[in-house]
Amino acid sequence: MLSPELKEQVVRFVHGGIAAEELEEWLVSREPAYLAQPDSADADMVAAIHLGLAEWSDGIRTLAEFRSLLLEALPKGSAPLGARGEPQTESKASGQ
Repeated sequence: MLSPELKEQVVRFVHGGIAAEELEEWLVSREPAYLAQPDSADADMVAAIHLGLAEWSDGIRTLAEFRSLLLEALPKGSAPLGARGEPQTESKASGQ
């Protein structure tokens, strides 16, 4: 299962709430914890982020393609974003 904090940052990036550089900067100090279990969903997402960053940096992918790569890597049913680019909680999504 993908950790909530990592999922939140990826969702924010996918929906344009943060830049690629912000996602990378956020990940740097947390990466060892996410890679502690190499066969985990967190490790898979970190690998997808690094692949996307490298391919985007080298001009292989556009920013939109990088966002799509991470969107496809997210678990199905990930939270949509609110108006301020923040993941919605169930109460925000239902308007409460």
